[in-house]
Amino acid sequence: LSKMRETKTEEEVKKISRVCKITEDVLKKVPDIARIGMTERGLADELEYIAKKMGAESLSFPSIVAVGKNTSVPHHVTGKTKLSKCKILLVDFGVVYDGYCSDLTRTFFVGHAPEKVKHVYDVVYRSQRASIKNIREGAKSSDIFKIASDILKKDLGQSLIHGLGHGIGIDVHDFPAGMSDKFNSILKENMCLTVEPGYYKGEIGIRIEDDIVVKKNDCRLLSNAPKELVEI
Repeated sequence: LSKMRETKTEEEVKKISRVCKITEDVLKKVPDIARIGMTERGLADELEYIAKKMGAESLSFPSIVAVGKNTSVPHHVTGKTKLSKCKILLVDFGVVYDGYCSDLTRTFFVGHAPEKVKHVYDVVYRSQRASIKNIREGAKSSDIFKIASDILKKDLGQSLIHGLGHGIGIDVHDFPAGMSDKFNSILKENMCLTVEPGYYKGEIGIRIEDDIVVKKNDCRLLSNAPKELVEI
């Protein structure tokens, strides 16, 4: 069954594209609803409410909303930390629509971001786009991982500490298992995957995650992260 689920039908790709659109529409509202003093959990609850108003059936996983030093923990458990000025805000969010999942991450800054934070965002974004540019049928997943990780290592001094992505479909972690230095799987046309490089150190945690579908000669973005850091 895992081999059957690795590649998606045209109808499945349309459903994943649709759920990504809903998720992006929700995340675009973060600058409007995030308020100083709001807790991580409070923001997560509001995003879930908006998503369900837009037609989402449920969350595809427990939302990760992280502020400040919490952003440097890749799988931070959303809690009572409050939004405050001069802090990074990371939101890893996904929903289910018509039985299919999305998984997107957006990073914001509360206030005017310092140049260091903008630089880190730029490097993470470039690492993501460089890896996406090389995704196509026949590419080796470990090679795609290396492209992103090498850029992070060269420009920020830290290799990618988790997988670059994973399959997405009827489960948020669907098949194929992932893109990392531990997997030598070959990408196939109509595989749907996340691409999510990140950098984590001290008060700075930045991850940018989009969903894509593999094509013969390239890949198609099912979501599109902002090129520059969004300031709130």
